[in-house]
Amino acid sequence: MERTGSPVFERHPSLYFPDGDIVLCAPKANGDVLAFRIDRVYLTRSSPVFRELLSSPPTGNMTEVFEGAPVLRLSDDATELANLLELLYNTV
Repeated sequence: MERTGSPVFERHPSLYFPDGDIVLCAPKANGDVLAFRIDRVYLTRSSPVFRELLSSPPTGNMTEVFEGAPVLRLSDDATELANLLELLYNTV
């Protein structure tokens, strides 16, 4: 059955922190979007890629806001991003 309408925006059950200062969004296999609300400090301290991406002034890809935090939409698979974020949060 083919889906119609907008993708569902779903919060990750353990990586969505109310006090996080950025929301990363990644597509799930079913077309929905998984949201991770986290702290930039974990990303910039642990990943040179995120450090570079988040150190520059906001660009057109970060004009969206969800629940008061800027949104960065990524093309990475939501499961892979969840695995990376679990690793970062459990080793920092």
